[in-house]
Amino acid sequence: MANIDTISQDIKDLTTIVSEFLVPTVTKLQEEIVSLKSDVKGISVRVYQIDKKLDIVAKAVTVDQKKTDSRLRVLESKAGVFHD
Repeated sequence: MANIDTISQDIKDLTTIVSEFLVPTVTKLQEEIVSLKSDVKGISVRVYQIDKKLDIVAKAVTVDQKKTDSRLRVLESKAGVFHD
C-alpha cells in the first residue's frame, strides 16, 4: 500500500506542478508568441513601405543621373570635348 500512497502523492504533486507552473507558463508563452507575431507583422509592413520608398528614390536618382549625363554630353560637345 505504501507504493500506492507514494504514487498517489507523486501524481498529486505532478498535477500541482502542471496546474500551478506549467499551465500559466505555457499560457504566458502563447501570449508572448501572439504579441511577437503582431510585432513581426508590423515590422514586415514597415520594411515593405521603406523598400517601396527606396525603389522610388532609386528610380528618381536614375532619371536624374540620365538627365545629368545628357546635360554633360551637351556641355562637352559645346566645349569641343568628345569621347570615343
